Amino acid sequence: MSRRTKIIIILIAVIILFLIIFGIIKNLPSEQTPISQTGQNLPTTETGPLPTITVPTNLEPAPTEPQEENPKIIANIFTERYGSFSSQADFQNLRDLFGQMTNNMQQKTETLIKNTKLDSTTYSGITTIVTSSTIKEQNDSSATVEVKTQRVQSTAENLRARVYQQEATLKLVRQDLKWLVDDFSWKD
Repeated sequence: MSRRTKIIIILIAVIILFLIIFGIIKNLPSEQTPISQTGQNLPTTETGPLPTITVPTNLEPAPTEPQEENPKIIANIFTERYGSFSSQADFQNLRDLFGQMTNNMQQKTETLIKNTKLDSTTYSGITTIVTSSTIKEQNDSSATVEVKTQRVQSTAENLRARVYQQEATLKLVRQDLKWLVDDFSWKD
């Protein structure tokens, strides 16, 4: 390709880019108007009517209590972190959760860490995502939450990850105005 052809291609690209930028700037509204939450038409501007924006009627209401006061949210976050690990992280995900556990659960977790040997020379890991959860029992001082998850297990030897569903049950207790996990168990 000759030098002259390269220059012509570059000039055409610059002109097209300039036209695109000019078109975007020209189509920007000159003043901002509020979005209608009732689905009514919005006021018009010099360039014509703005599109009607409707808000879905099935929005979930905002939580009325802080997240740390909701045992279901605590159970979901705990399950995702407790159920995800990497052989290269040396159970750090479990140690990071000690602040969200009772002393009883911390002891169980320390025993689990001590009794589980991971081969750190080859990679293996599991990622856990909560798909749904249900509070089965709750009172002022305790709660039981059942959590459904999707887990993805991968290893260095197997290039295809294993995807499976698994349920867990968590028992939470309220200590010092805070929900803590007292027991965690996977269902087979």
